[in-house]
Amino acid sequence: MDKFRQLIQTVLFCSFFTIGIVAITATALSQEAIEYYRNKNLLYQTKMQIVRLEEKYNKYTEQVEFAKSHPKAIERLRTVQFGDAPKSDDQVYYPKANSKIETNINELKNQDAFVTNTSNIPTWLERINQPKPKMMIFILGSLLVLIAFGLFGGITDNRELSNE
Repeated sequence: MDKFRQLIQTVLFCSFFTIGIVAITATALSQEAIEYYRNKNLLYQTKMQIVRLEEKYNKYTEQVEFAKSHPKAIERLRTVQFGDAPKSDDQVYYPKANSKIETNINELKNQDAFVTNTSNIPTWLERINQPKPKMMIFILGSLLVLIAFGLFGGITDNRELSNE
């Protein structure tokens, strides 16, 4: 029966102590964990921007190569894009696009550039970083550690004390 009692005391000591230490550590490191998640999110956004820039660079390189190899296509695009009058009578004249349409197109292009800053910080970490819950969890964790040492720390057998 004593071995069973000692086993139960050991299990309770380990569980109380572990939960207390985890609570203290979580409150002490909550700000660093939030910074970690923010930096991780910034790194992801930066990598995505690099990928987009590489795609744009490749696209523009292809366009420059196309322009070098097809000079007539550039003349036709200039007429369409800038609304220049055709140089010969057999060309079709396209007036310059409406400025409102251009602003809408630019807004759509810029919309992709702005990545929403949705951080993937866990909600429990955001809650634990608030001042009142942080202090409460720290105090409760400390109490659990003290209870673990106070109640289960000095496991001694009464028979050993009476024999001395």
